[in-house]
Amino acid sequence: MDTIINKRSLLVSLGVSAGLVLGAVGLGAPALAAPAAPAATCSGNLTCTYVNAGYSTFLGSRAPGVGLQDISAGNRNKLSSWINYTDTGARFYYNTGGGGTCVSMGANNRASASASNPDNDQAESWAFTRAC
Repeated sequence: MDTIINKRSLLVSLGVSAGLVLGAVGLGAPALAAPAAPAATCSGNLTCTYVNAGYSTFLGSRAPGVGLQDISAGNRNKLSSWINYTDTGARFYYNTGGGGTCVSMGANNRASASASNPDNDQAESWAFTRAC
C-alpha cells in the first residue's frame, strides 16, 4: 500500500513540476495566468463589460455607435460590472430586443454591481449609442 501511495505521490509531483516548468516558459494553460486588470483587458474608446463585480472576468466590449443587439445566449444574465471609456453613453436591458428595464452605462463612467443589486446578472440586450 505504501508503495502505491509513493508512486502516486511521485507521479503527482512530476506532473506539478512539469506544469510549473511549462508555465514558466509560456507554454502553460491560460487558466493558470493571473487575471488581467481592467485597463489591461480593455481601454481606449470602448465600453467594457465583466462577469464579476470588481471588473474581473472579461465579458465583452463594444465601440460607440453599435446599435441594439441581443447578448449571445451563453452570456446573457452574466454582466455584473462595466467601464465606459467613451464620451458616448451606452445601456443594457433586462430582456432581449431592448425590452424590460433599461440601465445606463454613462459616458466616462463605471459601475460594479454586487449580488444584492437588482441590476446584477440581468443584461440580455445592449446598445452603445446613448444612455437610457
